[in-house]
Amino acid sequence: MGRKINRFIYRGKNLARSFLSELMESFSYLLYISAVPLSRRAIGECSQREISPYAVNTNINRLYNKGLILKIKKKKDILISFKEDFWKTKANFIALKRKKYSQVWDKKWRLIIYDIPESKRGKRQRLRTFLIDLGFGRVQDSCWVSPYDYSKQIYEFSVEEKILNEICIYEGKFFAGKNIDSLVKELWDLERLSDNYKRLLKESLSAIEFVKTEETGLKEYYGLYHNLYKFYRHLLNVDPFLPGEFIKHNLRDKTEKVFNKLACLIAEEIRLKM
Repeated sequence: MGRKINRFIYRGKNLARSFLSELMESFSYLLYISAVPLSRRAIGECSQREISPYAVNTNINRLYNKGLILKIKKKKDILISFKEDFWKTKANFIALKRKKYSQVWDKKWRLIIYDIPESKRGKRQRLRTFLIDLGFGRVQDSCWVSPYDYSKQIYEFSVEEKILNEICIYEGKFFAGKNIDSLVKELWDLERLSDNYKRLLKESLSAIEFVKTEETGLKEYYGLYHNLYKFYRHLLNVDPFLPGEFIKHNLRDKTEKVFNKLACLIAEEIRLKM
């Protein structure tokens, strides 16, 4: 019985840490995009769950000691401001994909093929996850493709995982019997991605209207933003940021502008109510 109780307590603590970490990330993006310092008490006040001030302060101090946030003393309160590097650190794959997208595409495709034995299936799975994070499309189980040159990142990853001798990277033109646009849509499921951006855009516009017209508490405002933030981050994680010629409607940019407007609005509401 004692072991079961300890296991239950351990799981409970892990869930609490996971929720607080998730909350801190969405809060950091809000501050990053709005550039408005806010009271550290706001983190607890906005949360849908009970979070101890000690846990919040511990997380804030940890980030401060790492040089990722600024603390501004104001009477009996402390205002916090997240440095730009904090969110970029949390979103390093997204930042890398954005950088590749902003450059002129050289019209070449990169194909990675690997043959990793079952005895190393953990390494194989980590490689697949790594390729997905970089925006690669799956051609077959051990064959993935991208329009961008990620050879440096793949090389470093493969050296660390000790699988360098089990992968090959090819670079060149894409020859296929099927129309290239059709093939790209299948590899990355662009229709589903587009539908999800449309959904986020619609829900973000509704959230902005709700905040502007409905008088309610911070928990409700922030809860609305927090759920949309998780959806937004998910879309950026799965978005391969393909060259513009494969995207008929750039919903990402339009959606981001609206979502960032919501973040600024929520930050202002928090500032006024705290």
